[in-house]
Amino acid sequence: MINANLAKKFVERIAKYTDYNINIMNDQGIIIASRNPERIGSFHETAYNMIRFNLEISSVSNGDALLGVQNGVNLLVRYGKQPIAVVGVTGDPEKVREIAMIIKMSLETMVRYESQQELEFSKITAHNRFFSLLFLEESPSPEQLKQLAEKLEFSTEKIRIPIMLYFAPECRLEQEMAGIQSYATGEDMIWTVDHRHILVYKDLEQRAAPALASWHNQTAEWLQRIETSVAYERAYVGTMQYNLCDYHLGLAACRWLEKNLSAGERVLYFMEHLDEYLFSLLPATEMHGIFNVYDHALEQESKQSLLKMAGSLQKNDFNLVKSSEELFLHKNTLVFRLNKLRTALGINPFQSANDKLLMTCLYHYLKGKP
Repeated sequence: MINANLAKKFVERIAKYTDYNINIMNDQGIIIASRNPERIGSFHETAYNMIRFNLEISSVSNGDALLGVQNGVNLLVRYGKQPIAVVGVTGDPEKVREIAMIIKMSLETMVRYESQQELEFSKITAHNRFFSLLFLEESPSPEQLKQLAEKLEFSTEKIRIPIMLYFAPECRLEQEMAGIQSYATGEDMIWTVDHRHILVYKDLEQRAAPALASWHNQTAEWLQRIETSVAYERAYVGTMQYNLCDYHLGLAACRWLEKNLSAGERVLYFMEHLDEYLFSLLPATEMHGIFNVYDHALEQESKQSLLKMAGSLQKNDFNLVKSSEELFLHKNTLVFRLNKLRTALGINPFQSANDKLLMTCLYHYLKGKP
């Protein structure tokens, strides 16, 4: 069915270029637009029969014998294969046939254009609504999320990982967004979080177990590919998600990285900082109850030494060679200092998993002290 406002707009435009009287009838045979306003709302018998019987053209020379019909040419208007209206041009059928054909084609072109614009607007609106539900509403409806995802042609059976890109103030996000989209697949979800951040929920292209092993490589390779076109300053990679209702948790992981670990590497992976995140969740009173005596008994120099060495060891997976290089110490010097610390604490983190955990916990406790 053709929109009455669209039909009226069309007739107003055509009227600027021709003196012929033009009428547009809907699928019920009612005149919804006309150069003669008095005819709007009238029933047009010929138009009604044309739509009813799928007739392409009807020339009328005895209009007075038909209800609401005048002499002229009437043509069926289609959207695709579907009849949606009839356009009529009043006058001698032989004289107005050619102009009627041009007007019909013009109207069909306008209908297609307007429908395409409406579809694009509908997708934009759905896009905004979808991301609002995903990340801004506290308890989104799973069914509504699924419906919107399907409307936007996103599969709900995908494992995706969030990558939040941070841009400098001078960057134009519209330009950066275009660069990101040029490297995205149809299953990547892209959202402008604010004037500094763009979130990409990257499709890992695998449903289950393989994604668990390949997510890091896939993410790193994608970030490397976009560098030539996208001028991001930092990237924060959150946690993989499968259920749409949990996507906000992946974004929360990205935001935690930015808030707590913004200095250092250009790309930060949440899964490489699990210990810091988990310790940040522990109540300060619990940590105090366990480690306050260590804080009291150890000398300041010992605590500073522990912070430096334990931090480097954790970062380098307790590899002495890498840690000594990072600390600008000879390996033997690092071993000597570690032995002093191990004696003071009565632990050996290289032989006991429990002692390794204790050193890690103590490190985070002291690190969090003012």
